[in-house]
Order: sequence, then C-alpha cells, then structure tokens
Amino acid sequence: MQLSNERIQEFKDIIEEKGKKVSWEEATEGANNLARFAELLYDQAHIEYQREEKLKKYPKGFHIDGEGYMEGTPFLRHQFYECVRPLVSFSEGCWGHS
Repeated sequence: MQLSNERIQEFKDIIEEKGKKVSWEEATEGANNLARFAELLYDQAHIEYQREEKLKKYPKGFHIDGEGYMEGTPFLRHQFYECVRPLVSFSEGCWGHS
C-alpha cells in the first residue's frame, strides 16, 4: 500500500502535536509501518472470523488449514485454541510449551 503525501503529512502532524519533531523520512517510515501493521491486524481478524464461523459448523473442533503446518497440525476447538499433537496428552502442553 502506497500512502499519499497528504496521509504522511497527517501522520507527521499528529506526532508533532505530541511534542516530537520528526523528519519527512521518519514520518514516511512511521506512517508506512503503521499502515502495514493495520493491514496485518485486519488480515488476522479476517482469518480469526473465518475460524470462528467454521467452529459453528464443527463445534467439536477441526484441524487448522494453511501454509506452514506440518504433521501434528494445531487443532481448533471450542471457543479457544489448543495445540494438540497426535498421541500426546494435553498435560504436555502446546507444541512443547507448558
């Protein structure tokens, strides 16, 4: 996403209202970082929404689809997430974490 100079200036003005002087380069970097962060949050919220909707269809849980999951993929169940590995008890924690 390419931000307009107007949006960068708006970001710069907000920062400077808080008492911090920033250069145009700093404002550009900060505004772009903030915009990308907002995109990531939106994308993740969309994924979470889809998972919640899928939980309505499969209330006992389902395996999480997606790139990067290997054998023993995380399993989504109930209204919270649990990582489970085949033949491993819940007491051992999620992916080796307690």
